[in-house]
Amino acid sequence: MLRAGQRGGITRACRAGIGDEAPFGDCCEYVEVALAHLEPHGCGLLLMLDEFDKLQEGIDNGITSPQVPENIRFLVQAYPKFSAVLTGSRRLKRLHEEYWSALFGLGTRFSVTALSDDAARRLVEEPVPDPRFQILGPNVPPMIGRVAILERVWGALTKAVPSHLSIVGPRYAGKSVFLSGLLKRAHAAGSPYAGTILWDGGHLTPSSNADFMTVLSRKVAEELRAVDQQRFDAYAEQLGSGDYGDLREVMEALQDEQVRVLLLLDGLDRPLAADTLTRNFWDQLRELASQPSLRLVTPSRGNVCET
Repeated sequence: MLRAGQRGGITRACRAGIGDEAPFGDCCEYVEVALAHLEPHGCGLLLMLDEFDKLQEGIDNGITSPQVPENIRFLVQAYPKFSAVLTGSRRLKRLHEEYWSALFGLGTRFSVTALSDDAARRLVEEPVPDPRFQILGPNVPPMIGRVAILERVWGALTKAVPSHLSIVGPRYAGKSVFLSGLLKRAHAAGSPYAGTILWDGGHLTPSSNADFMTVLSRKVAEELRAVDQQRFDAYAEQLGSGDYGDLREVMEALQDEQVRVLLLLDGLDRPLAADTLTRNFWDQLRELASQPSLRLVTPSRGNVCET
């Protein structure tokens, strides 16, 4: 058996071990070996096939062998520790071809019906009390798990020379949820950042270079006032102009005071796709990022250099 984290070239071994002459016989050997290793642990194998009736399309197109239903029946009957759950939109008895009869009476049938009108209405209209895994809604759900990657990111942001980071992942991967967890960590005691700004550029998309710098200046001013209004009030006043030059001067002044600001710029894909920001903007953002007083974390669906 493989230890956790080990890779044994299983895919390559399966390709080489299951031949064209007797593929099902080779498969049975793999099943027997797996069951032998699982037996001391009191475990077996469970095969779950969703949309099982779609196999009919594969058989009709010559991709899948009509022998598959008989093979599944053999595995279930020959190996007591091998079980199967088959789901489909049609009952097997409605699949009229003879080869499906191999599965008739093989197991227990459970019917899954549609929700009633009242239940469907309640599902949409009534919020789930204290949902653990909230997906929809106006608020970003709390981060659950991902402790290791959070520690890795936080380590990169708190080392002697902190890094700028890009968090890359597909849609619905939880990038915004991860940022909310990072924001909470940055606000905790002992953080080296005087202020942390979370800006969702996907819902407040800048319409121009000047618009971006104006909004960013306002957010930095608000954060500085929230941290220490008396100490940073003059900087906040200067940022009221919304001018890039003033923003750069404030960042230089913060560096002289050994003050750092963390900017979590979510939804960077939206302004990139809108094509409203010119190359001059990216030059300005790069110059700001060169200041040790500002660190950036930018989640997106693709590498920024590729967009």
